[in-house]
Amino acid sequence: MANGLICFICKKTLYGVRNFSSHFRRSHALMLTKYKASGFFCKQDNCDKHFFKYNSFIRHIKKCHIENVVHSPSSVSIETMNRIENEFPMEVEVPEIGIHANEQMDLSEIENNAVVEHNNAVIENVKSIHDIHSSAAKMISALRVSSSFTGTALKEVVAAVEILLSDILDFVQDKVTDFCTSKDIDVKDPTVETLLSKFKCNDLFKNMDTLTGQIEVLKKNYKYIQPREIPLGYRVDQRFNICKQEWEQKQVYETIQYVSIIETLQLIMSHTDVREYVNLETRSDHDWLVNFIDGQSFQAHEFFNKYPNALRIQLYYDDIVVNNPLGSRVQPHKIGAFYFLIQNLPQYLNSFLGAIHVLILSHTADIDKYDMAAILRPFLQDMKALESDNGVITISNGVEWTLRATLAVVCADGLAAHQLFGLVSPAALHFCRLCMINRNDFKNNINSVTYIAGFVARNVTKIIKCEICASYLIQDKVLSHLQKRKCRGGLISASENLVETCLIAEKVFRTHNNNVFTTKNIISKLVLETIATIPSDVFKNETHLYDQSPLGDHRKQLLEIILITKYFNLRLHHKSASKKDTILLE
Repeated sequence: MANGLICFICKKTLYGVRNFSSHFRRSHALMLTKYKASGFFCKQDNCDKHFFKYNSFIRHIKKCHIENVVHSPSSVSIETMNRIENEFPMEVEVPEIGIHANEQMDLSEIENNAVVEHNNAVIENVKSIHDIHSSAAKMISALRVSSSFTGTALKEVVAAVEILLSDILDFVQDKVTDFCTSKDIDVKDPTVETLLSKFKCNDLFKNMDTLTGQIEVLKKNYKYIQPREIPLGYRVDQRFNICKQEWEQKQVYETIQYVSIIETLQLIMSHTDVREYVNLETRSDHDWLVNFIDGQSFQAHEFFNKYPNALRIQLYYDDIVVNNPLGSRVQPHKIGAFYFLIQNLPQYLNSFLGAIHVLILSHTADIDKYDMAAILRPFLQDMKALESDNGVITISNGVEWTLRATLAVVCADGLAAHQLFGLVSPAALHFCRLCMINRNDFKNNINSVTYIAGFVARNVTKIIKCEICASYLIQDKVLSHLQKRKCRGGLISASENLVETCLIAEKVFRTHNNNVFTTKNIISKLVLETIATIPSDVFKNETHLYDQSPLGDHRKQLLEIILITKYFNLRLHHKSASKKDTILLE
């Protein structure tokens, strides 16, 4: 690897396997473990080998095109030795060797011997680091982070792996013993016994069989962030005491689980590649709205103008229902969950489930009881520190840098958004704060039909010439809550007879709601059915009726004008407009 490694895509020369792998991710946006389009070509030292899996490709690179440090300790360069010393610092004792005048000794030989001893010590240290217990911890963490892997299944896997590994080691030990016997090698020899003892691997998953032990392993090896339990208050529950056979009152604390966003961001940003992704983020070259930074909200934001590379937090809130149908308490438990992701990272990284981080878990009942401000208080305190001018000073791998972040987007569905911003729930009885309409009245269409009846009364009174009939359409009493809210002195209140007529007409119209555009003479049909349904005491005045000629029935004429001219024409116009909007949306 004297001349570096050559990228088979852009022919660029890179130094180090780590930089070589990072180059594929950053420059060519390749997901190394899932890239299968054309595979990987070696192209090192005129090598034409082709691999479909990245692990096989990089294994070939290390084996055939990189000098093996472990098997060639005398050929280690000074740069490699310095790098190993920084990663695995050790104190190596070099014995003093006296040089007398009559005993000339080559100084280069002394130096070479010291280097060899130092290399052997480093090799043993590297071997001790990559022990089998670390591999077991890595397996536990990989299975634990899987969303579809339960704790019971994890215990069964751990038990099965222990049995399998024990059988494999026993098998290998028996084979080695048989080999020594066939070669007349004494099995009781201390060297052979030491070799055979290496095949005994007891307590492989020691302290990893419980959730508490697994969390401790994650803390020790993978910088696990422990959630903080934050108390909100307490309640008094009734619990049955089995020993005393009686109910007792018990004080139960109500808490939330909060994962510090500062610690999570520090852990994510401690990776050098992630910081490079954030620093190299640019706007679209074609003035397209590709990302948040291409919009006006980012460009006009005071914080982003001052710190353009600050992390943008996208918060998401929703309720989840947890239920155990086989348990003693089968009722569902509703939990409010807050998640977040970092918008600065590329889309192909944010599309993975691992890019979504848990922030807060709380019972939904506690959110209703203590309000959203109490639930989000620890998160808002951390955000104030991240949004300050000083930021949060972070040191990772000996490099000091300032962590800054702010909230850019909040996502939620309808119910969660009402709860998050303190709005009335859509299931409330008085769901509209403008007109305070009752839900039952809204379902029965009383308020809306009464409001429309006032519009019908205004137009019909302009058409008819009989003052007595016109007086039947208007009254001073307001019957609609909607009209009370919207009235500024110019609305007309319809009479009870007119409102009743319009309600009957609305019911008839809804029976033909699906075929109003396909039925011939639909208005005539609707009018005849409505008049036949209207009670005889509606718009009835015997004195005024006797003043009319037999063929000049004002009641029938009034009903036809109300129904034909105004109400049904208005409903058909609204129906056609709604149909047009539906077609345009489709």
